[in-house]
Amino acid sequence: ILSPLAGAITVAATFLIGQRLWRSEVGLIAAVLLLGSHYHLQYSRLGLTNIWDGLLALLALGLIGIAWQKGAEENGRFHWLLAGTAVGLNAYLFVGVHLMPLILAVLFGMTLIFQRDMLQKQWRHLLAGFLLALVIALPQILHYNNNPTVFMERFNALGIGEGQSGWLAQEAVRTGLSQATLLRQQIGNGLLSFTYGLDKSGSYRPERPLLGLGTAVLFTLGTIFALIRLRKFRYSLLLAWLIVPLTFGSILLLESPSSHRLVIATPALALLAAIGLVEVGNLVTGRQGSRETEEKDLPPAPRLPGSPALLPILLGIAMLIALMDMSFYFGPYRQQHTFADRNTEIAYMMAEYLN
Repeated sequence: ILSPLAGAITVAATFLIGQRLWRSEVGLIAAVLLLGSHYHLQYSRLGLTNIWDGLLALLALGLIGIAWQKGAEENGRFHWLLAGTAVGLNAYLFVGVHLMPLILAVLFGMTLIFQRDMLQKQWRHLLAGFLLALVIALPQILHYNNNPTVFMERFNALGIGEGQSGWLAQEAVRTGLSQATLLRQQIGNGLLSFTYGLDKSGSYRPERPLLGLGTAVLFTLGTIFALIRLRKFRYSLLLAWLIVPLTFGSILLLESPSSHRLVIATPALALLAAIGLVEVGNLVTGRQGSRETEEKDLPPAPRLPGSPALLPILLGIAMLIALMDMSFYFGPYRQQHTFADRNTEIAYMMAEYLN
């Protein structure tokens, strides 16, 4: 019951946050793509906690983005406290407690480089949110402090470096390739975790990339647009949210890509894909955001000016992509028995019958 609930809340929150930080059509298209994503559907139906990684990361980072925009207002600190609450709750999920601090560190570094003036204006609110997050996460922090080997145990067991699994050195001896060459290959494979690689986890294995073809193309375009606008906070946020899971959940670990480690990034994938589709529509129709909102790093007006037919077209494309993903998940994937093999299903049915 809780997994589908978390999946549904993630879709709704993606719409609301996409609408607040970008355009209303970005939020709507992202929600449609996430709702139909075969990757997100699988983890929304499993009795695992991984689906909560994406939800709490979305709430934490989305609220940080909103707080950044609202920081100059009288109630700016309230938004930062909400963001701090969501950040603190991430400490109680296995993936979140490991990756969220790194995402925030990368985001903070980008902000120091590109928006130091805005950071100086908001540092008091930011500090208040950080302290609240620290208080909420304190029991978990104390647990890891009392058990110092637990926090890095899985990363050390699965890491490719020396002092971890030693895979990089062993593979260099086995193949005759240099460690630098193998590392370049690992980086290339890791960066393609969503669009090319095949899942190696025991939780899904769809025997196809985690993003369908249509979503993968839009995601790639959206990532390019985000890189072009890296100086704007809401795009830095998405890129930090993407880079850290790919690096520490795929590139630096064995058996990559493993889908259960990357669920935390699923809302970011949908938002980037939606941005890609909307920006392509803007280029085709010649519609641009106002110079004032771009300079102030504010989202453009939520309404679609100029071309009333554009939103139905974009939404129709998103729905078609979502339906293709859903037809794969509930069709070929279910019939191939790649997740629950026939023997397990037959044993389960026999047990029910015998009972």
